[in-house]
Amino acid sequence: MFNLIVEPVSALNKIVVVSICSATPFFDRRRVIRETFGGKRLFSNLVYRIIFLLGRTLDPLTTKKIQEEAMYYKDIVQGPFRDSYHNLTHKGVLGFRWISEHCPQAKLILKIDDDVFINPFKMVREILPKFQNVSRHIACHLRRSGTSLIVRGKGKWKVHEDEFKGYKYYPFDHCQGYVVFITSDLIRPMLNAARLNPFFWIDDVYVFGILPATVGGATFTDLRPNLTLKFDIGKSCFEQQGVRCRYLAVSQWKSGESGKLWYSLLSSLTDTEKRELHMFGKS
Repeated sequence: MFNLIVEPVSALNKIVVVSICSATPFFDRRRVIRETFGGKRLFSNLVYRIIFLLGRTLDPLTTKKIQEEAMYYKDIVQGPFRDSYHNLTHKGVLGFRWISEHCPQAKLILKIDDDVFINPFKMVREILPKFQNVSRHIACHLRRSGTSLIVRGKGKWKVHEDEFKGYKYYPFDHCQGYVVFITSDLIRPMLNAARLNPFFWIDDVYVFGILPATVGGATFTDLRPNLTLKFDIGKSCFEQQGVRCRYLAVSQWKSGESGKLWYSLLSSLTDTEKRELHMFGKS
């Protein structure tokens, strides 16, 4: 496993970890994230760290490029499992393991997919303060218990008849996992819960449903009004309103568009806002 070499935390007590599920061939997506909202020197008053979660590939050229990427950027965490859609659950648990071992003092954990664009200014101004004084809290696009159909038979999301036998709907709250904020006090308990629960391939259900349900006492907040899966809607909002756009995140990657979203955000910031956000200082 390639582990991120963490730089000294110094005296800062605000640490944000952004854990990103990526796929081995998506080098360009990771590059763009590093050059936009994932820049670790974006804020000088907090430690802001990005990690990319990967599995293994059988392609030797891709493996070599990932090794070089890991050595250069020191932000790749690679697990001992094949990188595939049905192994996304393993990536989620891998992220919990890394955070638990290497950054347990983090104040806020954000899990996203690599086709998601985050407004980091809105996150720091609105989400981080709310998470400073709460415990066992998860904020996401929420699917309430008894409302999310368990797909049987055929289809991308089909579940074997032996799994959740007798249930028509998932019997617990869970998140759509493209954007999930988690308080750090849940990370180790959820990691321990993963050792008790058998593997289930739908990561949203397992990582953000079964595990917190096993731990117990988790409070969910629905962020659905502040998220969009429709890229064009998010793009229009960012272009017209900049940092005042209501969206925290826009999903569904479109090549070449993330840079435009980023410039829309940056150009809308006033000098006062940049000072308040402690932007572009040394981390």
